Amino acid sequence: MEALTSRQILDSGLDGWHEQDRALHASFTIVDYSSAATFIAEMAKIVDAEDHHPDLALSYGVLKVTMSTHSGGPKVTQRDVDMARRISRIATDLGIAPKSA
Repeated sequence: MEALTSRQILDSGLDGWHEQDRALHASFTIVDYSSAATFIAEMAKIVDAEDHHPDLALSYGVLKVTMSTHSGGPKVTQRDVDMARRISRIATDLGIAPKSA
């Protein structure tokens, strides 16, 4: 898959995500550990089905998600944008908000 340009990534309309170091990054506010576990479990269902896994970092009150394509990369591809969008939808459905910058 081809790498997207910074402009293409910006134009994709991914609220709460930003590009840095050839990857997409988002942070989500987590109110308790149980909410984080539910969010991660719901993410696991789609990322396993698509065989396209983000890097996750859970710490007190925040879950950081990093999405990139590693083959021939690292780079951000349309596949990453699509997965980021699906992850954001899961967060919204669970009432989990993107962390303010």
